[in-house]
Amino acid sequence: MKEYLKITSGDKIMYYPEFRIAEITIMPWYQDKVRIDMELATFDGQYNSKQKDSFEKELNQSIENRFSNISMRLECGQIPHNNLEQIKLEISDGGDEDGGGLVQLCVDWVIYLKNITIEFKKVENQLYTIWKGESEDIDSYSTSGFNTKFELVAKIYKVKELNDYQELLSNAKEIVMREVRYKEIISKLKGRQLEKVKLNSINPLERAFEYNDSIWAWNQLDKTIKEEELIDPYK
Repeated sequence: MKEYLKITSGDKIMYYPEFRIAEITIMPWYQDKVRIDMELATFDGQYNSKQKDSFEKELNQSIENRFSNISMRLECGQIPHNNLEQIKLEISDGGDEDGGGLVQLCVDWVIYLKNITIEFKKVENQLYTIWKGESEDIDSYSTSGFNTKFELVAKIYKVKELNDYQELLSNAKEIVMREVRYKEIISKLKGRQLEKVKLNSINPLERAFEYNDSIWAWNQLDKTIKEEELIDPYK
């Protein structure tokens, strides 16, 4: 199954071919329900000309990625059991805490999606999640109504079964700390001065930062953690 995130806003398409984060947590909730949370994030950086041409040929349309990276979250989703392949979430308003789950798209700001469906499918023993949804205009803000469509297929890298809310908070904190380190690696690649870490194994690029550099940075994460501990951003 092919991973992708496609955002269609009016006559423009934003396209992201893979996810660096695709994690699910599930835990017991109230009234015999199960809570599900999901974190998805794409890689950073602009495609080189070869990549862009390849994706445009695949889509048969030009790509205009306004945002270099995107993250999406499902928070407080409610499901009847943890057999995900039998689950289909339908959420009409992703900004309503009582509507079955909060569904956010995070760029330079947070957008709550509407009319969302979230499903799960296993292919060759690999779990995928499939999302569809829509929102108001995120491109020019000039069009009224829900003119922006979202669809994605993401390969789930991790499913954690948690016991309580404290474990949920600890897991969320770990995601944030790893995200901070990832951004620090990218900053070092771009030649920026870092204040709190050295990252001696990372050398600045002598060219413009590209999409492939983001993938490389993500793959260096565990190595740098062995060299320097993650920083707690909450202290």
